[in-house]
Amino acid sequence: SKEAVEPIGSEFRRVFEEINFGSSVKEGLQSLSMRNTSEDIRYFVIAVLVHLQTGGSLTSLLLGLSSLIRDRQRLRRLGRVLSAEGRLSAWILTILPFGTALLMYTVNPEFVSVLWTHPTGYLLIQITLGLMIIGVLWMRKIIQFRI
Repeated sequence: SKEAVEPIGSEFRRVFEEINFGSSVKEGLQSLSMRNTSEDIRYFVIAVLVHLQTGGSLTSLLLGLSSLIRDRQRLRRLGRVLSAEGRLSAWILTILPFGTALLMYTVNPEFVSVLWTHPTGYLLIQITLGLMIIGVLWMRKIIQFRI
């Protein structure tokens, strides 16, 4: 725990102290898993608990686990890179109607002013904003995925 970077160093230190104060290794690791939301920590705790019950080489277990964690991080980064085009498209499609309206207002203010002076124009603005919000949420749902 002294060599590990924060925040995991203090977490391992806390587990060590719990074990020194009378908790079992299983209880200490389970409390570590309960305190942290990281899936990687959960994998670590499960792997060590299974190892305590079954035995075997702890070194090979931890090497395999570290390889798994690195592969998951690599996949997350790859997913982020592959979804970058979708995220950029979502931003552009969100900003484009406002930019177009501003440009049209600059060129011909009377043409666009009908949208906020006439009741039907006001209704069209509301419908458009509602559909844009639905579109943004939909694009966000498509772009976000869990690895």
